[in-house]
Amino acid sequence: MIAFVTSDKALELDDDMAPLCGAMLRLGVAHQVVCWDDPDVDWSVYSAVIVRSTWDYHARIDEFRAWIDRLGTSGRIHNSAEVLRWNIDKHYLNDLASAGIPIVPTTFVDDAQVLERMLSASTNLGNVVVKPTVSAGSNDTALHAEDKSAVVHIRELLAKGKIPMVQPYQSAIDEHGEVGLVYMAGEFSHAFFKGPLLGGAVKDRRNALFLEETIRPHTASDEQRVLGDQVLSYMVGRFGSPPLYLRVDTVPGPTGTLLLELEATEPSLFFTTSEGSADRFAAKCAALG
Repeated sequence: MIAFVTSDKALELDDDMAPLCGAMLRLGVAHQVVCWDDPDVDWSVYSAVIVRSTWDYHARIDEFRAWIDRLGTSGRIHNSAEVLRWNIDKHYLNDLASAGIPIVPTTFVDDAQVLERMLSASTNLGNVVVKPTVSAGSNDTALHAEDKSAVVHIRELLAKGKIPMVQPYQSAIDEHGEVGLVYMAGEFSHAFFKGPLLGGAVKDRRNALFLEETIRPHTASDEQRVLGDQVLSYMVGRFGSPPLYLRVDTVPGPTGTLLLELEATEPSLFFTTSEGSADRFAAKCAALG
């Protein structure tokens, strides 16, 4: 029996779940959809526990980390507990940058002193995206056109006990959007296009489960594939094996393709953008049972 893990609030919002369960039925593999925080779930009955849409975890991060720790001892959770712990905090971008992977330039405001040093140095905080290092679904994320509102947002996050991160907005997104690359157990599956979330009329997202997105199929360029493969190689080198699922979100930068985020915890895989992708993923999941 395989468990696909969601959250109560996301249960009816996860567009990947129905095609995935349908694919599992076609394979004849027993599975259940369960919520990560359901106290009545007996996790020991599952041969594999696959995290899919635990989209409320960022608001209950201590509980979620404790849940990962409990299940991590069994070795049945996917992605692995080591991958999940690393990926839920976007400080992982520092590790990727140190490995030579081109990322969107990121400043982590780990405490108020960092902010004061930035202000003393007259750091430009105009046309930047501010968000917490632990977040999902673009929550607590905003594009700021000028310094004052960015500083207010940073201070709001610090006051909540969150660590803000600041990235210069990549304006090419407004024209070219983002491209996500999906890997399954170390194999490239498909790519998709995501329209701009923060440009134009949509500039602020503070308190919802996730932001609705404009998604369509896409053929990844050679440059995007090189970056995606580079990230996958890093993951294998760091954790010893490829993750069950990996989504590499890329954006066009001034001099080439950049990594915006690495989604290895609870990403939508957008099966609807690639025929057969739900069946491909179901086969990878079934192999764990």
